[in-house]
Amino acid sequence: MSDSPVKILTSHRVLQSCLELEFLFACIFPGVPCVTRLSDCGGASTVVYLEYDLDAKLCEQISRTQNLLIYHLGDETAIKDLSGYVFAKAVFRNYYHERIFADLRFTDRLYWMPNGFRNGLKNQHRHALRPVSERSVLASFIGWLSNPNAVANERAAFQSIAPACANLLQCIPTQGFAGGFSPHLYKALLEDAVFAPCPAGNAAETIRLFDAMECGCIPISLKHPFLQRAICMANPPFEFLDRWEDLPHRLKSLEALQRDEPARLVKMQDAVKTYWRALKSNGRSKALMYSLS
Repeated sequence: MSDSPVKILTSHRVLQSCLELEFLFACIFPGVPCVTRLSDCGGASTVVYLEYDLDAKLCEQISRTQNLLIYHLGDETAIKDLSGYVFAKAVFRNYYHERIFADLRFTDRLYWMPNGFRNGLKNQHRHALRPVSERSVLASFIGWLSNPNAVANERAAFQSIAPACANLLQCIPTQGFAGGFSPHLYKALLEDAVFAPCPAGNAAETIRLFDAMECGCIPISLKHPFLQRAICMANPPFEFLDRWEDLPHRLKSLEALQRDEPARLVKMQDAVKTYWRALKSNGRSKALMYSLS
């Protein structure tokens, strides 16, 4: 570890509470050692500072002697202190907010990264995802519906329309994020569904979108800006709605498609799988480029 050219510096808090560590360590920074003390970064030419609440003084200190990359987590509502960004060679962050990405202090170094999937959901055999023809549920939502801070009250809108979807939608509300569900059960439920409705949570970039793709589902979402921006997700091959009230009608159409033209659903799933592999690969390439340059 001492002679590794790149090291991830993070905190006990991140290692305890971050839901996407499997994505970060396996997909974006595979094989990069992780430490929790700056003194353990002495042999590295590049330090990846992985944190929720950035310490600007620490950012400046690292930048004096090493290349600093910041991987900023958890700024869903754009309220975090970003002053440490100016010391970094590159900044990777989830959660697209137009005013942050347009900030002239950061435009030469700021890059969007996908949120990533929940720990425990990683598909170990990417070609072995269950095909849509072997999935018994048309659409499935498992998660927290009573979130009062959901963007544009999307969770409440989804909850109110879910009963009208009847047997076309498996809706399993939980307390908090997948409360009471192990990652294994959550994964099993998603892997048995063709579509996964993904109403926004505290941010439009709900982790549910990435959970769905990792489990081979086709996400259903409203048309949020980050899904359409070229620097973010660039119009992915999802099912898009103008409002959640349109979900029952859309699911009836998709049920007819499943019955009458199953090959089209296969192509839709394949498009999502290809898109998600490319998004992860692009993120890894971006991290590698700045880590070793």
